[in-house]
Amino acid sequence: IAIGSAIAAWMSQGRMVLLPAPVGTALLALFGLHLAWTIWSMQPSPKAETLGLFFAGPNTIRGAIDLAGMAISSAFLVVPTFAAVQAWSPEARRARVVAAVSIVNAGFMTLGGILVAAVQAAGVSIASVLFGLAAFNAVAAWLMLKYLPTNAFRDFVSILFRAFHRLEVEGLENLKAAGPAPILALNHVSFLDGPLALTLTDEEPVFA
Repeated sequence: IAIGSAIAAWMSQGRMVLLPAPVGTALLALFGLHLAWTIWSMQPSPKAETLGLFFAGPNTIRGAIDLAGMAISSAFLVVPTFAAVQAWSPEARRARVVAAVSIVNAGFMTLGGILVAAVQAAGVSIASVLFGLAAFNAVAAWLMLKYLPTNAFRDFVSILFRAFHRLEVEGLENLKAAGPAPILALNHVSFLDGPLALTLTDEEPVFA
């Protein structure tokens, strides 16, 4: 989870980008589906008395990779969404909003745990539970991408330019003095001007 949180913070580069959230949810679905398939294909093995013997078992490494991938992917979901909650909530009510979100999250985790325990008590296998969770995550990823409050393409180019190409923007404080609709004139013409203009400010640009 710590690795995923660091990657999510690196991708945002101090800007509010929510595209990693549906991507992380989709990755959760993929890793969960692969873990379900791995568990389905596993046979009962003797009890491992040491950590080395445990990882020497068949498909154990694959299962560990899936679990690590799910942990990293979950950070892609949590870090940007929680940052957005804090940034977009009114300053006077921010503490209450964060507390309410934490309560809602705890409630869903409790209900989810009870539901999983109930279906397992009814005889549903762990692999079937993981398959069902993967299916729910896939649907959730599609819905998140469809109703994403930020522009998915704009988030993508922001990650591309700011994280991978190390784009740095200086002097943004001067735009406030230019009024509500400042003109940004790029000093050369290329196919990158359009995507680049999307990443310069937090405002939605209008091209002319």
